Amino acid sequence: IDASAMTSEEVAAAVEALKAARAAAGPDAPPGHWWIDAAGLAELAPEVVFVQSTCAACDVTEDDVLHALHATNLLATAKVVPVSPNTLDGVMASVADVAGALGLHEAGAALADRLRARLTRVAGALDGAAPPRVVSLEGLAPLCVGGGWLPDLKAAAGCVDAFGDVGGCAPRVVSWGDVAAADPDALVVSPCSAAPERTFKELHLLAAAPEFWRLRCVQQGAVYVLDHGPFSRPGPRLIDGVELLASLLRGVPPPSPAARAAWATAAYKYECDARGGDAASHCTTELAVRFKPCYPAAPPPPPVEAAAPAAALRRVQVTRSTVAASPLPPSRSAHVMVALPTQGVLLVAGEGADGARMEDVWKLSA
Repeated sequence: IDASAMTSEEVAAAVEALKAARAAAGPDAPPGHWWIDAAGLAELAPEVVFVQSTCAACDVTEDDVLHALHATNLLATAKVVPVSPNTLDGVMASVADVAGALGLHEAGAALADRLRARLTRVAGALDGAAPPRVVSLEGLAPLCVGGGWLPDLKAAAGCVDAFGDVGGCAPRVVSWGDVAAADPDALVVSPCSAAPERTFKELHLLAAAPEFWRLRCVQQGAVYVLDHGPFSRPGPRLIDGVELLASLLRGVPPPSPAARAAWATAAYKYECDARGGDAASHCTTELAVRFKPCYPAAPPPPPVEAAAPAAALRRVQVTRSTVAASPLPPSRSAHVMVALPTQGVLLVAGEGADGARMEDVWKLSA
């Protein structure tokens, strides 16, 4: 399944087909939906194998890996390390687990300290305003809200999960009625594994729902399409997601110019506000075109006029001086030439043929 090239409906259908194929495969098949290249695994002969059971849909599960290791006779020699955090605190602890398994305890501790320092920076930059209540949609067909560490990321960014979810909870399917009852201040649309380019192609799933248009946050323009990358997979990248949410929803400055530049194609905001207008028909254009980048890339610098080729340059020869008895300026390569408002240029200093620096100033006229 190449989820990046498929719609949400196509992904859901493909997963159901995988489940059916697994059910028909018999007891010797892998326990999950994944088939691991046994020959490739045997050739790699890993000494350490990290396994997860956090999500059976997005990544190979622990049971599938153990099945493959057993089939390749690697189970007795490889060190299997479970890494399955489902909260932000668990993710931080897993950094030490991974580092310890690789004998890199100090590097792991240093990385964890840097990640915590970034979270501390965000917390220290929050003002005293009431935290916005946020619903984030990690699936559009059907509507799905993600559990796991996602409620923790919202809390770390100074926000509140509008459903009251807490870290470690399971993802679940919801209805538009559920979303309306939650009445979020902001709606984040970030389908699992999807970049904004793919999400924009699926916004008809939102536009077709009358309940979507009635949401207060939609009528106030507080809808965001975000790249799911900073919110998926339990690793250091989740701190990027915290910083992005805090910047968008709480006004916390980006951690660096480089981070802001990286967000140029990661975050888009709905530009339509129906407050005081007709909430039922406030947006009559294609929904996707209403989203504008939250961190637009800086405009390119103006083009620099190319230097004239050497063949086009002319040697200027001074033939006379208007100052009586004054010698002509010696030949030089000019350091500065300044065009004057009237005819002529100023020749400032320069370098003679012998390399000597000059300090004289001349006004030259054609």
